Amino acid sequence: MAEFDKSVTVLKLRAARERLRRKGHQPYGRDDHEQSVIAYMRAFRAKPRGERFSYQRIAERLNTEGTLTRYGKLWSRATVFQILSREE
Repeated sequence: MAEFDKSVTVLKLRAARERLRRKGHQPYGRDDHEQSVIAYMRAFRAKPRGERFSYQRIAERLNTEGTLTRYGKLWSRATVFQILSREE
């Protein structure tokens, strides 16, 4: 039963990604403003000495500074993680 649930979930996710591609959805970071936000995230994440920010702390900092996501929502730890993982 668990394998069936997993296969159904995989199919649903694949279909959702395909719908986004057909709509012309672009991953985060395609325009200049988004690139500057990614550079800002990386600056806090890549401190070799000193305090390296967690994904949660980066999200909180972006939210307190008023920087919203592409869709006008607040940042979450998971969103920051996904963007930085994809970009590395």
